[in-house]
Amino acid sequence: MELMGPLSLREAVALLARGVCAGLVVALPSDTVYGLACRVGSPRALRRVYDAKGRDGGKPLAVCVGDTREVGRLCHVTVSDEVMQDLLPGPVTLVFKRKPELNPALNPSTQLVGVRVPEHAVLRQLCLHLQEPLALTSANASARPSSLHVHEFRELWDSLAVVLDGGPLGDPSDPTSRLGSTVIDLSMPGSFRIIRAGVACDRTLEILQKKHGLKLDPGTG
Repeated sequence: MELMGPLSLREAVALLARGVCAGLVVALPSDTVYGLACRVGSPRALRRVYDAKGRDGGKPLAVCVGDTREVGRLCHVTVSDEVMQDLLPGPVTLVFKRKPELNPALNPSTQLVGVRVPEHAVLRQLCLHLQEPLALTSANASARPSSLHVHEFRELWDSLAVVLDGGPLGDPSDPTSRLGSTVIDLSMPGSFRIIRAGVACDRTLEILQKKHGLKLDPGTG
């Protein structure tokens, strides 16, 4: 495992790309909390993510892309370009029905997939550099709080190829700093469901309901 930082954006992306291309798992900062990332197309790398976290294999991983226009290559997008542009990039995970192009080893128990375009230069540039999406999840052992600093997930380091130290991401004394992205199910046209409130729920509701007229599913969590 290499613990690296600070680096220039180009150096950070090159270092992370070497680990990802080798089918390994890397840790890096995001626009919410620290995350673990690997190639979506590598079943072995996907298994390594679950092994590192001690995570139930039935719990899905999100997919991260570098540009909002890439979402439609992976999912059946049910909302307008204007909705997508208002929400992304940002701390939001949008859930749609997946397309066959996605590796069937990714989340095999569901036809849905959550997609992120983070408002974070390293993650987005890494996806663009690799020209492929990344599988993404929070960098913490299963059932543990999300991490705002690399030393908070030190027990995972031996399972990782690279840990990129981007410094503290939020206030450790503020529980809202660890909420992660807001997760919204948009798989049904005209309506949405809140899967996880996350850090951007109020802004997301404002965009979906008031600006674009989508209906909140009454059975939402």
